Amino acid sequence: MLFEQGIKIPLPSVLVICTYLVRQRTEYGFKGLKSIFLIPSNRNSYKKNICIDMLRQGYHKSFSELFALIEKWNALREAAGPGSAIWQQKSLEEQPDKLDQLYHFLTRAEAAHRAGHYEEVYDNQLNLAYYFNDPEDKWLSNYFYEECFNTAKLITTDIRKREAQAHANMGLIKEEQGHVLNAAEYYETFYHLTVGSTWKDVTGRTYNSLASEYLWRIYTLLADKMLENNEHQQAIKTLKKALKIAKNGRWKITFSHCFTDKHVMIFQRVKQKLSSEVKSLTKTQPTDFLLGKSLLVWQILSAASCWVTTFSLYMFI
Repeated sequence: MLFEQGIKIPLPSVLVICTYLVRQRTEYGFKGLKSIFLIPSNRNSYKKNICIDMLRQGYHKSFSELFALIEKWNALREAAGPGSAIWQQKSLEEQPDKLDQLYHFLTRAEAAHRAGHYEEVYDNQLNLAYYFNDPEDKWLSNYFYEECFNTAKLITTDIRKREAQAHANMGLIKEEQGHVLNAAEYYETFYHLTVGSTWKDVTGRTYNSLASEYLWRIYTLLADKMLENNEHQQAIKTLKKALKIAKNGRWKITFSHCFTDKHVMIFQRVKQKLSSEVKSLTKTQPTDFLLGKSLLVWQILSAASCWVTTFSLYMFI
């Protein structure tokens, strides 16, 4: 306004004003604002300033996605109602650190998408899924894992490695939510995509080893649910599939490395329990099922005699 009126401002005054604006921006922590010409206003919320900056730089998709996530959080809060855990939490738009992360990775993902670099899109989405790992942010983490799953289908340059990883993550989500059948479908695809591969996770474990473990675990859970529904023959078939995965699994080491005194004791106890189970067959469950299950468990124990995770076989009984 002063410039429009032709009023000259002394240079020292200009320096003081600029110093104040820079200090204000630093003190209020507007890390998400990338434009050096966008000076934050005390009248605007942090969310509004970030949204304005997104639009000014042309990241319209990122703006829409951020706005939709904030609206979803508000809807979840309203649905839960007063007294719920989410009702006591700060809203997403009131947490600058989280908004910064969303701004950074959403805009990077959008820029990569424009360039057709879907691997970078996937990696940025995965970073967001990893970042929101607190229980209160589980819905955000799941959202970005699903986005990764959709993006992985577009990638053609990594021999389907990211697609395999995306199936594993979706399987874990579905298993945690109790959707065992859906989880099994994701794990089966994960397993087939990793057969013959040498891909490893950050701990050095092969993807196929993880796939074998996940699939073995979900098959045993499925068998338990089938038993609850009196689907005895189907449960036996599912346990046989678990046995096949166990035999084909890549997560074996030499017998001498893991068959310790502790494992010997475990095998002895399991054998005793199996023997007592076969002797105490009741009318509550068909004899052929209990006997078949017992024999299958013993087969799996024998096949797994050199597994590191021998102790986990207790879940069969």
